[in-house]
Amino acid sequence: MIHAARNFVAIRPATYESEKEAAYLKSLMGPTRSGDLENSTFGILASDGKTPLSRIHRGPNHVFGTAPKMVEAMDKIAKAHPPLPESDQGNRIPPSIGSMRLALNIASCENQPLIVVVPGAPPEYEKELTRIFFASNQKGRFVMARASAEEIAQLEGADSAKGAQVMVVQTNPFGTRGKILAKANPADGIKGLESATLEGAKAFVPAAKGLPGDSTYRTHLQTGFGEGIFWDTKIPVTDLGEAQARKRNPNAKKNPQ
Repeated sequence: MIHAARNFVAIRPATYESEKEAAYLKSLMGPTRSGDLENSTFGILASDGKTPLSRIHRGPNHVFGTAPKMVEAMDKIAKAHPPLPESDQGNRIPPSIGSMRLALNIASCENQPLIVVVPGAPPEYEKELTRIFFASNQKGRFVMARASAEEIAQLEGADSAKGAQVMVVQTNPFGTRGKILAKANPADGIKGLESATLEGAKAFVPAAKGLPGDSTYRTHLQTGFGEGIFWDTKIPVTDLGEAQARKRNPNAKKNPQ
C-alpha cells in the first residue's frame, strides 16, 4: 500500500472546519443519507481535482473492499495517468495547515511530529524544508503548519525557543497542547534546520492509542472523557450519526477545543 501510494498526492480534508472545503467535498460525494456532508469522504481524482478516477464514497473499504484490491486499482490508475517529469513539476511546496489549533489536532490524529514554521522565515528555509519534506527517507513522516507568534507562545518551551524560525513539536495524545522538541535558529543556518528536524523526529514519542476494540483504545477514550476533551467544529456537523453522538457526549459543553 505504501509503495502504491507514492504515485499519488494524498489530501486529508479537515471535515467541518471550512465552509469552502465542505462545499467541495459535498460536490464530490453527491446524494447522502442526510442530504448534506457526512463526516468522511474518499475517492481518487485526476490531477484537475474534479474528475473521479474511482467511485466516491465514505471510505476506501466502501470503494475497493480490501487492501489488495485497492493496491491493484491504484497501480492501474497510476499507469494510466503518469506524472509529469520531475523537472516539469514546478515549485513543489509541502502541504501546510493554517492554524495551530487544527495542526495540533491533525498531528495527534496522525501520531506524527509537527513542524511549525514561524512567520517571516527566510526563503532559503522554505526551500530546504521542501527538500526535507519530500526526501525519500522523510516522506509522510511529518505534519507541517504555519503559525502566528501568539499561537507559538502557547506551546510548552516557547520561552526558550524565542527567535527560532522552525520548530518540531510533540502533541499530547488529544491534540490540545504541544511541546517543542527541537528548534532551528537563524544563526544555525540551513544545516541547523535539517539537524533540528532529525532531532525532533528522534525525540518524538508516538502516543499509545490502540485500534478500535482493543483495551488501549478503550483506555484512550476513557481518559479523554475524564479530561473533558471535546472538539468543537468551525461549522455545524451535518452527519446524522456523528451529530447524535456529539449530543450524547457528556463533554460537549465542558471543554470545547
